[in-house]
Amino acid sequence: MRLPTKIIYSILFLLALGVFMYWSPLRDSSEQFVRISSGEAVILKKVTTGTKHKFFYGTAWQRLLSHLPAQWGIGSKGRMIALDTTNQGSVAWLMWTGLPGQIYAYTPEYVVTDDRGQKVFLGGTGTLTRINNETLIDGRQLTIPSHGKTVRFGLYRLNTNGQSVCIAEFKIPKPRRAATERLSPGLLPQRRTDRNIEIVLTEFLVEKETRTNRGFSVPLAHLFFQIAENGSSTTNWRLAKIHATDQAGNQSSHEVLSQPTARREEYWSGLLPLFPDEPAWKLNLEFKRRTDSGETRTVEMVVKPRITSNRVAPQW
Repeated sequence: MRLPTKIIYSILFLLALGVFMYWSPLRDSSEQFVRISSGEAVILKKVTTGTKHKFFYGTAWQRLLSHLPAQWGIGSKGRMIALDTTNQGSVAWLMWTGLPGQIYAYTPEYVVTDDRGQKVFLGGTGTLTRINNETLIDGRQLTIPSHGKTVRFGLYRLNTNGQSVCIAEFKIPKPRRAATERLSPGLLPQRRTDRNIEIVLTEFLVEKETRTNRGFSVPLAHLFFQIAENGSSTTNWRLAKIHATDQAGNQSSHEVLSQPTARREEYWSGLLPLFPDEPAWKLNLEFKRRTDSGETRTVEMVVKPRITSNRVAPQW
């Protein structure tokens, strides 16, 4: 009796995949396992690079079946998880495993450290997918420096004394990415105009890693501006949006709200998860009139932040 063509193709496909599975094990040798406690562990499964990122959760057999055409009717019960990034980014895929109620009970702080010891506290793109009570898939977009060959990806939580401690750290070879625009920083103060508005960036500071007795201590970026309208100093304009890009191609976008200081400067501080020791950052800045939020001005500046070991406190 002649077998249907679909069954023949299915058999041949599975045999070919079986041979591939024998010669090329599905378990990635680069996986890294860390036992956090008796009821919780975390595994770095892989790092993907590009704009379309995917992670398949399932058994080896389910992973094989997922390659079959959907019209063949032989489906896989595995789970495909996707994450898109706005730029050519790198995503670390973590799998949290353990006892129900103990895995990912407390959200960690994600930190990337370069080979110079400079830290970036991540606050950008990510995804969490709970597979069941014992498994959770965690995808996090990484900030990758332009220098060095490796980075360290650390997870931090607060201990019983309220102090930040590292619960897991993974050493990752620096992913290869497409060449990016070469940035040449200008000196401060840096002036830009948009119609009748002159915007001067007078100071750009990024804190080095700081420590506190309790809680997470996140290094912040600080921007100081002087703004003039029709040639006269004004505080009627506020910083509303920041889009920052560094030499390595990392990006960070935020809607923000700056405040005027006692010196009639416009000041904003917050998290910009880029490495401050990159050769330059390109800042696309949008300002809005305080009395009419529909009126905007946009400027672009290329600068290198100044790293400071002290907390910055403007004069209010």
